[in-house]
Amino acid sequence: MLFKMTKIRSCAVVLLALGLIATSIPDAAQAQTLRERIQARAAERQAARAAGGSNVSGAESVTITVGGINRQFLVHVPANVAPRPGAVLVFHGGRGTAEGIMETSGMNVASDQGGFLAVYPQAAAEGSRWVSGSGVAAGGPDDVAFVRAMIDTLEQRYNVDPGRVFGTGISSGGVMLHGMACQAPGVLRAIAPVAAHLTEDVRAGCAPSQGTPIMMFSGTADPLMVYNGGQATLAIARNSAPEGASDPVVSAPDTIAFWAARNGCGGASSSELRDASNDGTTVTQISYSCGANRTYLFRVNGGGHAWPGSGTSRRISGPTSQDISATATMVQFFRDYGL
Repeated sequence: MLFKMTKIRSCAVVLLALGLIATSIPDAAQAQTLRERIQARAAERQAARAAGGSNVSGAESVTITVGGINRQFLVHVPANVAPRPGAVLVFHGGRGTAEGIMETSGMNVASDQGGFLAVYPQAAAEGSRWVSGSGVAAGGPDDVAFVRAMIDTLEQRYNVDPGRVFGTGISSGGVMLHGMACQAPGVLRAIAPVAAHLTEDVRAGCAPSQGTPIMMFSGTADPLMVYNGGQATLAIARNSAPEGASDPVVSAPDTIAFWAARNGCGGASSSELRDASNDGTTVTQISYSCGANRTYLFRVNGGGHAWPGSGTSRRISGPTSQDISATATMVQFFRDYGL
């Protein structure tokens, strides 16, 4: 769900002749395999819950104190963890939980395959919203400070390389990533927001000292994070949200263009991905001609407020595309930057 941070993949496009450097997008077989493993893991967790088992499987809960507030996050350490591993931070959406996004994203499966840590932070503010910038109240949670402290803890406890920490998240968790790239560029090596744009206020105050590689996933039928910008079209999102959650957002095209400009990119080119699933959605990959800080938007045509490749759709928030695995695609993108 939206919040105000201040009150806060198959076809690989190779256009080197034009100066466009495309990320190594996994092929259909790779993406399907990962998707099947993610869905199988989710089914196992559901069966465990029905039998009275724990919903947190294969993750350690860590508590640290930041600004006088106890903060929690979950850490999944794969059996084949590298001696000096990288890590992916996965931020839940508004009113969500670390446990919930661990299940939805399927990042533990990718972690087991890649030998990196999957980390799931938990928001502390009311409504499980993420807070940074001028939205940080005296004595309240400061989530940029939390991210910095979390990375320090990951280095101390798990020998994580702080230069190889990446971020993804959905909805307000993705908006948090935009804010990190504005307020603390370089803390996260690259980001991949899902169903999340810049807010108008964050864009107005965003003047980062350096660019950030970014890959976005946005649905054109998202009733919460409206593709063309503005406020949520779904009344329940506006009426039941915590304060600031219905603040207007920048459109997905304008958000990615904003980052392309700051990343020193040239023009954009688009490519239609294979329609691999009869789910009412298709995916267009929009790639900017960039140097070091690659910039991508995966437009999910007909897609809702969802994590592509994660499973079945929800009636209220719209279809979940199965034509692309957001997790597999972003992990390959992160690997291009050292994950």
